[in-house]
Amino acid sequence: MKRLGERVALVTGAGGPMGKAVALKLAREGARLVLTDISGNRLAGTERDVAEVVPDGGLVAVRADVTDRQEAASVVARGSEAFGRIDVLVNVVGGIRSPRLFTPFLELDEAQWDDTFALNLKPGFT
Repeated sequence: MKRLGERVALVTGAGGPMGKAVALKLAREGARLVLTDISGNRLAGTERDVAEVVPDGGLVAVRADVTDRQEAASVVARGSEAFGRIDVLVNVVGGIRSPRLFTPFLELDEAQWDDTFALNLKPGFT
């Protein structure tokens, strides 16, 4: 028996490498999944890979920006409609939004700081 059989897990940021790895691990442990990412293309790639592991009908993927309360609520509603509940939440969304791949913390301007704060903390609140 798989440890997470009958559990429903919502993974935000599921299109990125870490989110995809988390989704695959949860699927292998028997969870049904609700996946979301801001990038529809990246989400589709994760959905394709996870669909090979998760039981039939055990996967819902919704493109959304979870820093937006309405979009986050839509993801939860779709998962709840499909499975009746959500038992596990894994927020993988995060990072620093910057035109450069790596921006030192002390070089962030106020707008970048606000955006980074929203990206890292708001998904857990919404």
